[in-house]
Amino acid sequence: MNIIRAFRNIGNRLVAHLGLLKQRFLDYFQIVSKLLSYSIRNRSGIILDLGRGAGWLTKMYTRSCGLIVGIDILFHEEWVESKDPNLVYVVADARFLPIRSEVASAVIALSLLEHVPE
Repeated sequence: MNIIRAFRNIGNRLVAHLGLLKQRFLDYFQIVSKLLSYSIRNRSGIILDLGRGAGWLTKMYTRSCGLIVGIDILFHEEWVESKDPNLVYVVADARFLPIRSEVASAVIALSLLEHVPE
């Protein structure tokens, strides 16, 4: 009976710990998103958002500035649903961008570097 209780205790602690990590991750994204939104607010020109995945964060940035170009190495079905005229998605490798130099007024690369091969 004690062994079962011990495993439950370990399981409960593990779940609580993972929940805390998840909450910290969400808090991190909220803080970073607010900082980024503030820093790009009212910027003119093009803002590149590299490594966008489905683009939920990119959509949020369109409220703060002009044209946003979300770039990811894979196509995502969620991009088709976007009706925002200030938001464009491009399939491209962030290491070899199909964009001329000095076109963008800002570049966002949140959670990108850990996915780039060495």
